[in-house]
Amino acid sequence: MDLLNTKRYDLYYADQSYLERTFDQIQRDFDMTGISFDRDKNSPKNYQELYQIVFRNIHNLIMQDHSQFKNLLYRIDVSEISIHRKMALNPDLKLEEEISKLIIERCLLKVLTREKFSK
Repeated sequence: MDLLNTKRYDLYYADQSYLERTFDQIQRDFDMTGISFDRDKNSPKNYQELYQIVFRNIHNLIMQDHSQFKNLLYRIDVSEISIHRKMALNPDLKLEEEISKLIIERCLLKVLTREKFSK
């Protein structure tokens, strides 16, 4: 299976190794932006736990410092256009929830890209 040509990210989220590397990538991106990343003591054991951690951090960041939030999106490479497009397609979606999902997806893609090109 070609890692970069699949949209079946749920297969990777079910793999603890990919889940941990995605979590590590998210933490690195927060750190490189100078934003503290509030995390639980243990690494997430499944996608839902990872999502909850990211959601909590994004929610707090949006409430506290919108410019830092924009810097984080730029650092992770989640475009505002993709956010607006997704929200326009389904206005019932909650912004913080969708941004959290997009961040996780983008960080997983970074992990997969690194894996593919490091061989």
